[in-house]
Amino acid sequence: PGLLHRAACGTASCMKNGIDRLLADPALRAPLDGRRVVLVDDVVYTGRTTRAALDALIDMGRPASVRLLAFVDRGLRELPVAPDYVGLNVPTAPGELVRVRLDEEDGEDGVWLVSKGT
Repeated sequence: PGLLHRAACGTASCMKNGIDRLLADPALRAPLDGRRVVLVDDVVYTGRTTRAALDALIDMGRPASVRLLAFVDRGLRELPVAPDYVGLNVPTAPGELVRVRLDEEDGEDGVWLVSKGT
């Protein structure tokens, strides 16, 4: 059985706080020792959110492997993080944002490139 947690918050500290809250629920805490894990992120940017998720995963045990799936890879990495699976590569400038909507959560599917402040 899998465990899915969507933390669409956009910052590493928000992701870490969301994962910490998730792990505080004993019913959801599953040991990861020897398991294969796929992290799914809507948008991979600097790599800091992925790093926070990896830190939280390691607190849950030692997985056999961890793979990263990204719906959108926008580049401009600050940490050495590279998705194993990418749906769409969208080169962006630092002043641009990528918005992702999922039908199950937002009522529509789509990816938008917008300027900051929009």
